Amino acid sequence: ERTPAMDAFAQFCKAMARELLDAEISVTFYKRFNAAAAYAPGSLYFCMSALGEEFFEGPLNRRQLDLLIHEFGHHREANHLSRNFSDALSELGARTALLAIERPHLFDLDAYGVEAKLPEPRR
Repeated sequence: ERTPAMDAFAQFCKAMARELLDAEISVTFYKRFNAAAAYAPGSLYFCMSALGEEFFEGPLNRRQLDLLIHEFGHHREANHLSRNFSDALSELGARTALLAIERPHLFDLDAYGVEAKLPEPRR
């Protein structure tokens, strides 16, 4: 069963996909599969048996951003060992840092509660 923290984190992931990937995504939570998380263009998956409900609790932390940036790298490249994947991670890390400086409110998980209005993407 989804928790409010999971819902807020899913909304945060969707907002980050709009900002960083210029893409709309779905976010799905599975009880079990063979990784902590996975991404295919347009779809982000989290494995609850690997991460646990507490992973999604705020405030936003390094572990959450690390996993999200890693998964978003697969928007550009599936192969973990390729230069393209490494370049995608570097670019996403830099863009995430700049976005946090320019629009820090986007990184407040409390802003993605049930009643909260999602931030509009910057164009």
